[in-house]
Amino acid sequence: MSKMKVVQVNAYCGRGSTGKICLSISNILTKQGIKNIIYYTQGKSELVNSINYNPGKYYTLFQSLKSKLLGNNGFNSHIETYSLINKIKKFAPDIVHLHNLHAQNINLDIFSHFIEKSKIDVIFTFHDCWMLTGYCHSFDMKQCNGWKQGCGNCHHKYVYSWIFDRSGRICSKKKEAIERMNPFIVTPSKWLAEIVGQSQIKSRKITVINNGIDLSVFRNKNQNGEDEKKDKFIVLGVAERWDDRKGLDVFIHLAKKLGKEYQIMLVGTDVNVEKKLPENIIAVRRTESQLDLADIYSRADIFVNPTREEVFGLVNIEALACGTPVVTFKTGGSPECIDDRTGFIVEKNNLEELMSRIETVCKKRVFNSEDCRKRAEQFDENILYLKYFDLYNEIFLLRNAMKHTD
Repeated sequence: MSKMKVVQVNAYCGRGSTGKICLSISNILTKQGIKNIIYYTQGKSELVNSINYNPGKYYTLFQSLKSKLLGNNGFNSHIETYSLINKIKKFAPDIVHLHNLHAQNINLDIFSHFIEKSKIDVIFTFHDCWMLTGYCHSFDMKQCNGWKQGCGNCHHKYVYSWIFDRSGRICSKKKEAIERMNPFIVTPSKWLAEIVGQSQIKSRKITVINNGIDLSVFRNKNQNGEDEKKDKFIVLGVAERWDDRKGLDVFIHLAKKLGKEYQIMLVGTDVNVEKKLPENIIAVRRTESQLDLADIYSRADIFVNPTREEVFGLVNIEALACGTPVVTFKTGGSPECIDDRTGFIVEKNNLEELMSRIETVCKKRVFNSEDCRKRAEQFDENILYLKYFDLYNEIFLLRNAMKHTD
Protein backbone atom coordinates (compact mmCIF):
# COMPACT_ATOMS: atom_id res chain seq x y z
CA MET A 1 0.00 0.00 0.00
CA SER A 2 1.30 3.47 -0.89
CA LYS A 3 2.12 5.99 1.83
CA MET A 4 -0.52 8.60 2.59
CA LYS A 5 0.11 12.24 1.60
CA VAL A 6 -1.77 15.18 3.12
CA VAL A 7 -2.23 18.84 2.15
CA GLN A 8 -3.55 21.55 4.46
CA VAL A 9 -4.92 24.84 3.10
CA ASN A 10 -5.22 27.90 5.33
CA ALA A 11 -4.72 31.66 5.28
CA TYR A 12 -1.73 31.46 7.66
CA CYS A 13 0.95 28.98 8.62
CA GLY A 14 2.22 29.13 12.20
CA ARG A 15 0.49 32.45 12.95
CA GLY A 16 -2.91 33.13 14.45
CA SER A 17 -5.07 30.40 15.95
CA THR A 18 -5.73 28.46 12.74
CA GLY A 19 -2.14 28.84 11.54
CA LYS A 20 -0.83 27.35 14.80
CA ILE A 21 -3.31 24.48 14.54
CA CYS A 22 -2.10 23.71 11.00
CA LEU A 23 1.50 23.75 12.21
CA SER A 24 0.73 21.41 15.12
CA ILE A 25 -1.06 18.96 12.83
CA SER A 26 1.84 19.11 10.38
CA ASN A 27 4.34 18.34 13.15
CA ILE A 28 2.34 15.29 14.21
CA LEU A 29 2.10 14.04 10.61
CA THR A 30 5.85 14.52 10.10
CA LYS A 31 6.58 12.53 13.26
CA GLN A 32 4.36 9.77 11.88
CA GLY A 33 6.37 9.73 8.65
CA ILE A 34 3.52 11.22 6.59
CA LYS A 35 4.46 13.56 3.72
CA ASN A 36 2.50 16.77 4.13
CA ILE A 37 2.44 20.39 2.97
CA ILE A 38 0.70 23.51 4.26
CA TYR A 39 -0.39 25.88 1.48
CA TYR A 40 -1.06 29.41 2.76
CA THR A 41 -1.29 33.01 1.48
CA GLN A 42 -0.70 35.49 4.33
CA GLY A 43 2.68 36.42 5.81
CA LYS A 44 5.75 34.20 5.83
CA SER A 45 6.55 30.81 7.32
CA GLU A 46 9.92 29.21 7.93
CA LEU A 47 8.43 25.72 8.01
CA VAL A 48 10.18 23.59 5.38
CA ASN A 49 7.00 21.90 4.21
CA SER A 50 4.96 25.09 3.75
CA ILE A 51 4.37 27.02 0.53
CA ASN A 52 2.87 30.47 0.02
CA TYR A 53 0.69 30.37 -3.10
CA ASN A 54 -0.20 34.08 -3.17
CA PRO A 55 0.77 35.35 -6.67
CA GLY A 56 1.74 38.87 -5.60
CA LYS A 57 2.21 41.42 -2.82
CA TYR A 58 -0.97 43.38 -3.53
CA TYR A 59 -3.09 40.51 -4.84
CA THR A 60 -5.00 39.88 -1.60
CA LEU A 61 -5.74 43.59 -1.17
CA PHE A 62 -7.13 43.74 -4.72
CA GLN A 63 -9.31 40.67 -4.14
CA SER A 64 -10.62 42.19 -0.93
CA LEU A 65 -11.60 45.32 -2.86
CA LYS A 66 -13.38 43.18 -5.47
CA SER A 67 -15.30 41.39 -2.73
CA LYS A 68 -16.48 44.68 -1.28
CA LEU A 69 -17.57 45.95 -4.70
CA LEU A 70 -19.19 42.75 -5.95
CA GLY A 71 -20.40 41.29 -2.67
CA ASN A 72 -18.99 37.85 -3.45
CA ASN A 73 -16.30 37.01 -0.90
CA GLY A 74 -15.13 33.44 -1.47
CA PHE A 75 -15.69 33.54 -5.21
CA ASN A 76 -12.88 35.79 -6.46
CA SER A 77 -9.13 34.96 -6.38
CA HIS A 78 -9.07 33.07 -9.69
CA ILE A 79 -5.31 33.24 -10.29
CA GLU A 80 -4.58 32.29 -6.68
CA THR A 81 -6.92 29.29 -6.86
CA TYR A 82 -5.39 27.97 -10.08
CA SER A 83 -1.95 28.38 -8.48
CA LEU A 84 -3.14 26.28 -5.54
CA ILE A 85 -4.68 23.66 -7.82
CA ASN A 86 -1.48 23.30 -9.85
CA LYS A 87 0.53 22.82 -6.67
CA ILE A 88 -1.91 20.22 -5.38
CA LYS A 89 -1.77 18.35 -8.69
CA LYS A 90 2.01 18.27 -8.51
CA PHE A 91 2.07 16.99 -4.91
CA ALA A 92 -0.78 14.51 -5.61
CA PRO A 93 -2.16 14.21 -2.06
CA ASP A 94 -4.63 11.61 -0.89
CA ILE A 95 -6.33 14.06 1.45
CA VAL A 96 -6.85 17.83 1.35
CA HIS A 97 -7.60 19.41 4.73
CA LEU A 98 -9.27 22.82 4.44
CA HIS A 99 -9.22 25.41 7.25
CA ASN A 100 -9.79 29.18 6.99
CA LEU A 101 -10.88 30.09 3.44
CA HIS A 102 -12.35 33.56 3.95
CA ALA A 103 -9.09 35.52 3.68
CA GLN A 104 -9.39 36.03 -0.09
CA ASN A 105 -7.33 32.85 -0.50
CA ILE A 106 -9.61 30.72 -2.66
CA ASN A 107 -12.43 30.65 -5.20
CA LEU A 108 -14.81 28.02 -3.82
CA ASP A 109 -16.52 27.45 -7.14
CA ILE A 110 -13.33 26.69 -9.10
CA PHE A 111 -11.76 24.72 -6.27
CA SER A 112 -14.81 22.56 -5.51
CA HIS A 113 -15.15 21.59 -9.20
CA PHE A 114 -11.47 20.58 -9.18
CA ILE A 115 -11.99 18.43 -6.07
CA GLU A 116 -15.09 16.81 -7.57
CA LYS A 117 -13.25 15.94 -10.77
CA SER A 118 -10.05 14.74 -9.09
CA LYS A 119 -11.92 12.69 -6.47
CA ILE A 120 -9.53 13.74 -3.69
CA ASP A 121 -10.88 13.17 -0.18
CA VAL A 122 -11.48 16.38 1.77
CA ILE A 123 -11.62 17.22 5.46
CA PHE A 124 -13.01 20.66 6.19
CA THR A 125 -12.56 22.12 9.69
CA PHE A 126 -15.08 24.88 10.30
CA HIS A 127 -13.22 27.26 12.63
CA ASP A 128 -16.17 29.66 12.46
CA CYS A 129 -19.60 29.98 10.81
CA TRP A 130 -18.53 31.47 7.47
CA MET A 131 -19.41 28.43 5.34
CA LEU A 132 -22.94 28.47 6.75
CA THR A 133 -23.78 32.07 5.83
CA GLY A 134 -23.72 34.46 2.92
CA TYR A 135 -21.18 36.78 4.50
CA CYS A 136 -20.76 36.49 8.28
CA HIS A 137 -18.23 34.36 10.12
CA SER A 138 -20.28 34.89 13.30
CA PHE A 139 -23.78 36.11 14.04
CA ASP A 140 -24.43 35.93 17.80
CA MET A 141 -24.09 39.66 18.44
CA LYS A 142 -26.21 40.44 15.40
CA GLN A 143 -28.89 38.06 16.72
CA CYS A 144 -29.48 36.97 13.15
CA ASN A 145 -30.98 33.60 12.18
CA GLY A 146 -31.17 34.25 8.45
CA TRP A 147 -28.48 31.61 7.83
CA LYS A 148 -30.96 28.88 8.81
CA GLN A 149 -32.99 29.67 5.68
CA GLY A 150 -30.02 30.49 3.48
CA CYS A 151 -29.59 34.22 4.13
CA GLY A 152 -30.78 36.97 1.75
CA ASN A 153 -31.97 40.49 2.53
CA CYS A 154 -28.91 40.89 4.74
CA HIS A 155 -29.27 43.69 7.30
CA HIS A 156 -25.50 43.78 7.79
CA LYS A 157 -24.39 43.59 4.17
CA TYR A 158 -22.56 46.93 4.26
CA VAL A 159 -19.88 45.36 6.47
CA TYR A 160 -19.07 42.94 3.64
CA SER A 161 -20.45 44.53 0.45
CA TRP A 162 -20.64 48.20 -0.43
CA ILE A 163 -23.23 47.90 -3.21
CA PHE A 164 -24.90 44.51 -3.75
CA ASP A 165 -26.65 42.17 -1.37
CA ARG A 166 -25.73 38.77 -2.75
CA SER A 167 -25.86 37.02 0.62
CA GLY A 168 -28.59 34.58 -0.47
CA ARG A 169 -26.81 33.60 -3.67
CA ILE A 170 -23.43 33.30 -1.94
CA CYS A 171 -24.92 31.12 0.81
CA SER A 172 -26.44 28.88 -1.85
CA LYS A 173 -23.14 28.67 -3.76
CA LYS A 174 -21.29 27.68 -0.58
CA LYS A 175 -23.78 24.86 -0.08
CA GLU A 176 -23.21 23.74 -3.67
CA ALA A 177 -19.43 23.81 -3.11
CA ILE A 178 -19.83 21.62 -0.02
CA GLU A 179 -21.97 19.16 -1.95
CA ARG A 180 -19.38 18.92 -4.75
CA MET A 181 -16.44 18.41 -2.38
CA ASN A 182 -18.40 16.04 -0.12
CA PRO A 183 -16.05 16.74 2.83
CA PHE A 184 -15.72 15.20 6.25
CA ILE A 185 -16.71 18.16 8.43
CA VAL A 186 -14.94 18.84 11.72
CA THR A 187 -15.83 21.49 14.31
CA PRO A 188 -13.75 22.46 17.38
CA SER A 189 -16.78 22.60 19.70
CA LYS A 190 -20.09 20.87 20.32
CA TRP A 191 -21.74 24.27 20.04
CA LEU A 192 -20.60 24.77 16.45
CA ALA A 193 -21.54 21.18 15.59
CA GLU A 194 -25.07 21.99 16.75
CA ILE A 195 -25.08 25.18 14.68
CA VAL A 196 -24.04 23.22 11.57
CA GLY A 197 -26.86 20.81 12.39
CA GLN A 198 -29.35 23.68 12.11
CA SER A 199 -27.98 24.99 8.81
CA GLN A 200 -28.66 24.10 5.19
CA ILE A 201 -25.99 21.38 5.32
CA LYS A 202 -27.45 19.77 8.43
CA SER A 203 -27.65 16.32 6.83
CA ARG A 204 -23.86 15.94 6.85
CA LYS A 205 -21.97 13.95 9.48
CA ILE A 206 -19.96 16.15 11.84
CA THR A 207 -16.95 15.20 13.98
CA VAL A 208 -15.93 17.30 16.99
CA ILE A 209 -12.20 17.68 17.59
CA ASN A 210 -11.40 20.33 20.18
CA ASN A 211 -8.57 22.76 19.60
CA GLY A 212 -5.52 21.99 21.72
CA ILE A 213 -2.50 23.76 23.22
CA ASP A 214 1.15 22.98 23.85
CA LEU A 215 1.21 22.09 27.56
CA SER A 216 5.00 22.30 27.66
CA VAL A 217 4.72 26.01 26.87
CA PHE A 218 1.53 26.90 28.74
CA ARG A 219 2.25 25.92 32.35
CA ASN A 220 2.26 27.59 35.73
CA LYS A 221 5.53 29.50 35.96
CA ASN A 222 5.01 29.96 39.71
CA GLN A 223 4.46 26.30 40.58
CA ASN A 224 8.10 25.59 41.47
CA GLY A 225 8.57 28.63 43.66
CA GLU A 226 6.78 30.96 45.99
CA ASP A 227 3.94 32.99 44.60
CA GLU A 228 4.88 36.52 43.73
CA LYS A 229 3.80 39.02 46.37
CA LYS A 230 1.20 41.38 44.90
CA ASP A 231 -0.65 44.37 46.28
CA LYS A 232 -3.61 43.80 43.97
CA PHE A 233 -5.60 40.97 42.40
CA ILE A 234 -4.69 40.76 38.72
CA VAL A 235 -7.74 40.41 36.45
CA LEU A 236 -6.50 39.32 33.03
CA GLY A 237 -8.02 39.51 29.56
CA VAL A 238 -6.37 38.27 26.35
CA ALA A 239 -7.55 38.70 22.76
CA GLU A 240 -6.01 38.74 19.32
CA ARG A 241 -8.16 41.74 18.40
CA TRP A 242 -9.97 43.79 21.03
CA ASP A 243 -13.47 45.12 20.36
CA ASP A 244 -16.88 44.86 22.00
CA ARG A 245 -17.29 41.41 20.46
CA LYS A 246 -14.46 40.29 22.73
CA GLY A 247 -15.76 42.32 25.66
CA LEU A 248 -13.62 45.45 25.55
CA ASP A 249 -16.55 47.53 26.82
CA VAL A 250 -17.01 45.07 29.68
CA PHE A 251 -13.45 45.58 30.89
CA ILE A 252 -13.87 49.36 30.69
CA HIS A 253 -16.98 48.97 32.86
CA LEU A 254 -15.14 46.71 35.32
CA ALA A 255 -12.33 49.25 35.60
CA LYS A 256 -14.88 51.78 36.89
CA LYS A 257 -16.70 49.42 39.26
CA LEU A 258 -14.09 47.09 40.77
CA GLY A 259 -12.35 48.26 43.91
CA LYS A 260 -8.78 49.54 44.15
CA GLU A 261 -7.59 46.09 45.22
CA TYR A 262 -8.04 44.89 41.62
CA GLN A 263 -5.75 45.54 38.65
CA ILE A 264 -7.07 44.83 35.13
CA MET A 265 -4.53 43.85 32.50
CA LEU A 266 -5.41 43.47 28.81
CA VAL A 267 -3.07 41.67 26.40
CA GLY A 268 -3.32 42.19 22.65
CA THR A 269 -4.02 45.92 22.53
CA ASP A 270 -2.98 48.46 19.91
CA VAL A 271 -2.92 52.25 19.68
CA ASN A 272 -6.62 52.57 18.81
CA VAL A 273 -7.71 50.28 21.64
CA GLU A 274 -5.45 52.03 24.15
CA LYS A 275 -7.09 55.39 23.39
CA LYS A 276 -10.36 53.96 24.74
CA LEU A 277 -8.90 52.53 27.96
CA PRO A 278 -9.03 54.29 31.32
CA GLU A 279 -5.72 54.89 33.08
CA ASN A 280 -6.25 52.09 35.60
CA ILE A 281 -6.10 49.36 32.93
CA ILE A 282 -2.64 48.05 32.06
CA ALA A 283 -2.34 47.56 28.30
CA VAL A 284 0.08 45.03 26.84
CA ARG A 285 0.70 44.86 23.11
CA ARG A 286 0.29 41.56 21.32
CA THR A 287 3.25 39.23 21.77
CA GLU A 288 4.34 36.49 19.37
CA SER A 289 6.12 34.75 22.26
CA GLN A 290 3.90 32.09 23.79
CA LEU A 291 6.38 31.75 26.65
CA ASP A 292 5.89 35.42 27.55
CA LEU A 293 2.13 34.94 27.32
CA ALA A 294 2.33 31.90 29.64
CA ASP A 295 4.22 34.01 32.15
CA ILE A 296 1.45 36.63 32.09
CA TYR A 297 -1.27 33.98 32.55
CA SER A 298 0.68 32.56 35.52
CA ARG A 299 0.82 35.94 37.28
CA ALA A 300 -2.93 36.51 37.04
CA ASP A 301 -5.39 35.68 39.83
CA ILE A 302 -8.27 35.25 37.40
CA PHE A 303 -8.80 35.11 33.65
CA VAL A 304 -11.95 36.87 32.48
CA ASN A 305 -13.39 36.17 29.03
CA PRO A 306 -16.51 38.35 28.49
CA THR A 307 -16.75 37.35 24.84
CA ARG A 308 -20.07 37.72 22.98
CA GLU A 309 -19.06 35.42 20.10
CA GLU A 310 -16.79 32.41 20.57
CA VAL A 311 -16.50 29.14 18.67
CA PHE A 312 -14.38 27.49 21.37
CA GLY A 313 -12.16 29.79 23.44
CA LEU A 314 -8.59 28.55 23.34
CA VAL A 315 -7.47 31.42 25.60
CA ASN A 316 -9.53 29.80 28.37
CA ILE A 317 -7.48 26.61 28.06
CA GLU A 318 -4.20 28.53 27.98
CA ALA A 319 -5.13 30.26 31.24
CA LEU A 320 -6.15 26.99 32.92
CA ALA A 321 -2.89 25.33 31.84
CA CYS A 322 -1.05 28.09 33.71
CA GLY A 323 -3.11 27.42 36.85
CA THR A 324 -5.45 30.39 36.47
CA PRO A 325 -9.24 29.94 36.95
CA VAL A 326 -11.62 31.30 34.32
CA VAL A 327 -14.85 33.27 34.32
CA THR A 328 -16.54 33.45 30.93
CA PHE A 329 -19.82 34.52 29.41
CA LYS A 330 -22.18 31.75 28.33
CA THR A 331 -21.35 32.20 24.66
CA GLY A 332 -20.74 29.69 21.89
CA GLY A 333 -18.26 26.96 22.84
CA SER A 334 -16.53 28.97 25.58
CA PRO A 335 -18.34 27.18 28.46
CA GLU A 336 -17.10 23.82 27.13
CA CYS A 337 -13.57 24.69 28.23
CA ILE A 338 -14.19 24.78 31.98
CA ASP A 339 -15.92 22.70 34.64
CA ASP A 340 -17.25 23.40 38.14
CA ARG A 341 -13.77 22.96 39.62
CA THR A 342 -12.04 25.49 37.37
CA GLY A 343 -14.31 28.46 36.80
CA PHE A 344 -17.71 30.10 36.50
CA ILE A 345 -20.05 30.57 33.54
CA VAL A 346 -21.97 33.85 33.57
CA GLU A 347 -25.01 34.74 31.50
CA LYS A 348 -23.99 36.99 28.64
CA ASN A 349 -23.95 40.71 29.54
CA ASN A 350 -24.82 40.11 33.21
CA LEU A 351 -22.20 42.48 34.59
CA GLU A 352 -23.36 42.29 38.21
CA GLU A 353 -22.97 38.51 38.25
CA LEU A 354 -19.62 38.83 36.47
CA MET A 355 -18.29 41.19 39.17
CA SER A 356 -19.60 38.92 41.91
CA ARG A 357 -17.83 35.89 40.39
CA ILE A 358 -14.58 37.83 40.03
CA GLU A 359 -14.70 38.77 43.72
CA THR A 360 -15.50 35.18 44.71
CA VAL A 361 -12.58 33.73 42.75
CA CYS A 362 -10.05 36.32 43.96
CA LYS A 363 -11.03 36.69 47.60
CA LYS A 364 -12.35 33.25 48.52
CA ARG A 365 -9.87 31.19 46.45
CA VAL A 366 -12.56 28.66 45.54
CA PHE A 367 -10.40 27.14 42.78
CA ASN A 368 -6.84 25.85 42.88
CA SER A 369 -4.14 25.76 40.21
CA GLU A 370 -3.81 21.96 40.29
CA ASP A 371 -7.45 21.44 39.25
CA CYS A 372 -7.06 24.07 36.54
CA ARG A 373 -4.00 22.29 35.16
CA LYS A 374 -5.76 18.90 35.21
CA ARG A 375 -8.65 20.34 33.23
CA ALA A 376 -6.25 21.83 30.66
CA GLU A 377 -4.53 18.47 30.23
CA GLN A 378 -7.68 17.24 28.51
CA PHE A 379 -6.81 19.66 25.70
CA ASP A 380 -3.24 18.52 25.04
CA GLU A 381 -2.61 19.18 21.35
CA ASN A 382 -0.39 16.10 21.10
CA ILE A 383 -3.40 13.97 21.97
CA LEU A 384 -6.21 15.93 20.31
CA TYR A 385 -4.50 16.41 16.95
CA LEU A 386 -3.70 12.71 16.77
CA LYS A 387 -7.46 12.43 16.21
CA TYR A 388 -6.89 14.17 12.87
CA PHE A 389 -4.20 11.61 12.05
CA ASP A 390 -6.66 8.84 12.95
CA LEU A 391 -9.30 10.46 10.73
CA TYR A 392 -6.81 10.78 7.84
CA ASN A 393 -5.87 7.12 8.28
CA GLU A 394 -9.49 5.99 8.37
CA ILE A 395 -10.28 7.86 5.16
CA PHE A 396 -7.11 6.66 3.45
CA LEU A 397 -7.69 3.00 4.32
CA LEU A 398 -11.34 3.22 3.27
CA ARG A 399 -10.41 4.70 -0.11
CA ASN A 400 -7.76 2.01 -0.69
CA ALA A 401 -10.26 -0.72 0.26
CA MET A 402 -12.74 0.68 -2.27
CA LYS A 403 -10.05 0.67 -4.98
CA HIS A 404 -9.34 -3.01 -4.39
CA THR A 405 -13.05 -3.94 -4.61
CA ASP A 406 -13.56 -2.08 -7.91
